[in-house]
Amino acid sequence: MPQSQECWRNPTRGWPKAKAYLPFVMTALLSLCGSAEGQEAPGVLKGVVRDARTNEAIIDAGVEVVGTPQKTRSDVDGNFEFRLPPGRYEVRAYAPFYRSVRVQNLIVRSGETTETELRLPPEEGAATETVEVVAKAERASGRVQLELRREAATVSENIGAQEIRASPDSDAGEVVQRLPAVVVKDSKYINVRGLNERYSTARLQGSRLPSTDPERRVVPLDLFPAEFIESISLVKTFQPELPADFSGALADIFLKPFPEERTFSFGLQSGANTNVSFKRFDTYRAAGPADYFGLGEHFRRLPDGIPDHPADVNRTIARQQAFARAFDNIWEPSAISAPPNLGLSFSAGNTWGPFGLSLAGLYRTEYGRQNLVSSNVLFAGDRPEFADRFDNRVSSFEARLGGLLSAGYRLSEAHQLFFRALVNRNATDETRRSIGTEDSTGHTLSFTRFRYTVDTLAFGQFGGEHRLSALKTHWRTAYGYTTQDQPDGRLQTRDVTEGNIFINNNFGGRRIFGVLEERMTDSALDFELPVPQLPERFTGTKLKFGSAYTFRERDQGLRQFIFDVKDVPELQALPAEQIFAPQNLGPNPFNRGVGFREESKPRDSFTASEELIAGYLGLEVPLFRQNGGTHEVTLYAGTRTEYWHLKERFFGANAVPVPLRRTDTTPVPAVGLRYRPIESMNIRLSWSDTLTRPDLRELSPTQYPEQGSLETKAGDPTLQTASITNYDLRWEWFFGDAELLSASAFYKDFSRPIEQVVFYEGPNRVFKPRNAESASALGWELEGRIALRRLHRLLERFSFTSNVTWVDSEAKILQESGTIRSRQLQGQAPFIVNANLSYRHDRWGELRLLYNTAGRRIEAAGPPDEDPQTRRPLIPEVYEERRDQVDVVYLAKATVFSQPIQIKLSAENLLNDQFVFTQADLVQKRFTTGTKLSLGLTYSF
Repeated sequence: MPQSQECWRNPTRGWPKAKAYLPFVMTALLSLCGSAEGQEAPGVLKGVVRDARTNEAIIDAGVEVVGTPQKTRSDVDGNFEFRLPPGRYEVRAYAPFYRSVRVQNLIVRSGETTETELRLPPEEGAATETVEVVAKAERASGRVQLELRREAATVSENIGAQEIRASPDSDAGEVVQRLPAVVVKDSKYINVRGLNERYSTARLQGSRLPSTDPERRVVPLDLFPAEFIESISLVKTFQPELPADFSGALADIFLKPFPEERTFSFGLQSGANTNVSFKRFDTYRAAGPADYFGLGEHFRRLPDGIPDHPADVNRTIARQQAFARAFDNIWEPSAISAPPNLGLSFSAGNTWGPFGLSLAGLYRTEYGRQNLVSSNVLFAGDRPEFADRFDNRVSSFEARLGGLLSAGYRLSEAHQLFFRALVNRNATDETRRSIGTEDSTGHTLSFTRFRYTVDTLAFGQFGGEHRLSALKTHWRTAYGYTTQDQPDGRLQTRDVTEGNIFINNNFGGRRIFGVLEERMTDSALDFELPVPQLPERFTGTKLKFGSAYTFRERDQGLRQFIFDVKDVPELQALPAEQIFAPQNLGPNPFNRGVGFREESKPRDSFTASEELIAGYLGLEVPLFRQNGGTHEVTLYAGTRTEYWHLKERFFGANAVPVPLRRTDTTPVPAVGLRYRPIESMNIRLSWSDTLTRPDLRELSPTQYPEQGSLETKAGDPTLQTASITNYDLRWEWFFGDAELLSASAFYKDFSRPIEQVVFYEGPNRVFKPRNAESASALGWELEGRIALRRLHRLLERFSFTSNVTWVDSEAKILQESGTIRSRQLQGQAPFIVNANLSYRHDRWGELRLLYNTAGRRIEAAGPPDEDPQTRRPLIPEVYEERRDQVDVVYLAKATVFSQPIQIKLSAENLLNDQFVFTQADLVQKRFTTGTKLSLGLTYSF
């Protein structure tokens, strides 16, 4: 065995030889790290920052040694530490919403530890902290997030890194699920206030992003690792400075900035899943170690020499057979025992004068398995019946690599520049094995599918903030590049009834290569200017105006190759890798045996571009204010005008190119009123018009092949833009130490809402977008965050957070008969509940219990086809049933080898409740994802 391979299998090989050098290495390190001869060893000054009123630790408080360049921030337990030469020192601590405190005459002695405590008194009335100061404060703190929410012009919810760290969530998709009125679909797409994912959008640091999903416009939120996120703001009402194409919510994701002082952290995580860890896991021969690091697409790429056009592949039988032999002959699955999941992360940063820089990276793997039952459901007269019922075992391995760079340069107090870059790569290797009955033939069929998917996001943003006298300017420009590569998907079909023979029905024998590339540039320029020379009662009026430009283009391609077997029963019963052995891929004169051809169609690919030019004008007017900051009334009003131009080129069923162009110019107004009866309370009222446009993919008929009763998707070139009128009312009270009570009501009126509708094409389910005639949604939200010590002194260490949402909707659909049918909106859950009970002990750490549930909702609506006698839809709606999820997280600190280690132990999805989808009360699909257990250790200094 080569030595490199031996070391890969046995990393301790060569250790005895390495030990011979250990004394020299240690001597070198000690000589570098040790103090100079004759110089006194430093001492340690450490302490904790606490709230003087509640005695709770203050997170992210700034701590400095006065008169020296030494600065740091308190950790999650309020602790800080300095290594200082012997001497007498003064320490100052400060934090948003607290008065700063100094402790003098702290004596540090050589080789000894000096401890202190700084107790910061809360400021009387957070009004003394302006929004400017809060915006520059650490967004990680929950208290800062509440203050940003209190001062916002919109109805919104915020969550910071402090709360994210105390949850089991691994990405932004899981994080936002904790916020009111949010349901996360497929662990990555958000449905907010009962609206499906297409009515929500996402930005990164205020810039739009391209999507890696070929089926959707929205950005999958699982692209953003939780370790990189400083905060997420979920904006639920429109203002002119925001994009107009959302009605559910805008998820604004903010990345962690560079620190004020030198920091470094390293994290290690391992975990298991009860569905798969140390159990049977289906896989196949592939790229080896490259797959483990998410780099397996190169092994699966289209063989060299394959022409770009199907006609060149299929020109002669000899060429076809030669090209067939260039493909890897890998068709059969194998099984292993799934190892534990693994995660590694690091971050480092520092500030040098006016320049700051931070860098972070992560690597994570996860094994998963689903035992999935799927079927079609149709009406036979008045009775629903199953059709094409299959049992599926889906094994998946995900590898993620990510990197984050954040940099800034302060030209002066009034001028600063920033640059941010994010790269994230998710590779998912999936093996699916299925068996079931095809109703049209009565035969039992088995399917095998290999699918390897790589989603990549590269994002860079450059911008600046400037103050020119009273004028504030904020500009930014960003470039985003996303790809989804699906190289060499393999599908195999066997007829078990006929002796488990290989057949080409149901896409058997296909090799599929899919690729999507999307590029986006997004630039914006925002101004804010106080309006002078107004009556005193209107002092503080601000004029906001700006412009934005977005250009987006997408190329999507799909190539399909077929290995077929004709009239050779002696081969069809063999394993596929024997059937397609090179010796069987030879030309024959009788059109029998093993064949190969490309069957890509022009309609499998499309190109499109989208251009959006916007300008806005808004006013913020203080209408009334009493002395002391009570009974304050502020008006927000303005309009945004968007010019939208879309160009798309796809092919119809007859392979004729179809050019498609759409252009519109739409003004979208918004008016909001905020009444503040006391400093800590808001009452908000808002009205706005918004819209949602068809996505590039939704206008193209391209389909990705699927076997059995699993669904695929296709577009509709006739799809129209939907418009929405929004009404919102919210009362919110911010009290105590980061406590909150809130109640909201909302109403939405839709014209031509876009919904996902299910059709059957043979045995295959196809989801297509369709415009309904109209729709409406009415709902309310309740939210509370409270320290339970208010109820009893024995509950001093407990806190409770909960939010509840109720929504009622009605969509009106024009049937083929000309009648109107009513049902709830597709994607709308009638209720959503989140709860979080937390216990915190200064010594033992923090324990959190989290709960989430959402009511029954329509996954895909039925088409307008109906039975002429019963008026019943021929295809019933697909519903996702209610499920409950319970998570537990434990956070603590420990000292290992005299070094502080942060510990995070989590158990996610403890109930392992089934995901169940029904049609006409029959189970159409069901599966479980398993309970995830993980242990994370982080070392920081």
